[in-house]
Amino acid sequence: TDSDAGTGTFTVTVAFSEAMDTAAAPTLTFDQAVASTLSNASGAWSEGNTTYTVTYDVSDAGVDLKDVTVDVTGAQDANGNVQSDYTPFAEFSIDTENPTVGVAFAIEGGTLADVDDSSVVTFTFSEAPGDSFSNDDITVVGGELSTVTVDPDNPLVYTATFTADQD
Repeated sequence: TDSDAGTGTFTVTVAFSEAMDTAAAPTLTFDQAVASTLSNASGAWSEGNTTYTVTYDVSDAGVDLKDVTVDVTGAQDANGNVQSDYTPFAEFSIDTENPTVGVAFAIEGGTLADVDDSSVVTFTFSEAPGDSFSNDDITVVGGELSTVTVDPDNPLVYTATFTADQD
């Protein structure tokens, strides 16, 4: 996620059934284009050369990748036997895509008039913005907006009341 961006913040750990030849580091291949997000791979053996851990830097590349698999190839044990084929499965997802407002706003009734100069304004997002969405993110023209609040039943929907300036 966005909060994971940074140097050395993501690791993939591969556990082998026996001690491996540390001169034959395995190759980790991702099934989706993760190069924009994961970079600067650095691998190290541990646990009596049975565990290989690769650490990556994470960039906030604005991508949303579901069910990323990791294929592991090229390793060999201490006796020179080549690693058996590994069948990858969905190991993780990447979501550094920022939420967008699908409908910028919707004013109840469609218009504001002197008789009724306020209305509920609804902001609907593509994904939950979490604590990052507030009145500081909104430019209000021609009136005032109450504090935006999240719908307790739907984290994609925020509402506030817009009150038009009186002429």
